[in-house]
Amino acid sequence: MMDIPDMHELKTWGDAFDPLWNGEKGFEFRKNDRGFKVGASLLLKEWNPVTEEMKNGEHSPKDGIYPNGYYTGRVILADVLYILPAGKYGVPEGYCVMQLVTIRRMVMKVPLDLQGWVLGNWSAGTGEL
Repeated sequence: MMDIPDMHELKTWGDAFDPLWNGEKGFEFRKNDRGFKVGASLLLKEWNPVTEEMKNGEHSPKDGIYPNGYYTGRVILADVLYILPAGKYGVPEGYCVMQLVTIRRMVMKVPLDLQGWVLGNWSAGTGEL
């Protein structure tokens, strides 16, 4: 993906992604290993991990290509409004809770290897995918 200041691309498992997608959750609890800041943008990409159940018979059509899981194509672009840092109100050391506002929900319909190029061009100001 194209380098964009204060843009963080994050893999997000479905059980944490769905409430964001549906507008039921407006925060993200994360390990703060990226130096998240208020005003930063997050590109949250839904990830579907391959589970033991899938390996034992309930196969995803993609788990032969991506044995550990795959991106579903659902993506949320969100901005960080507030950060509750480690050490406050029970937030563990090295983690943070970010209040988010969703800017855009997208379903990517291009191969995974092209997603960075497409999103880079969209966020560079073309406004189109």
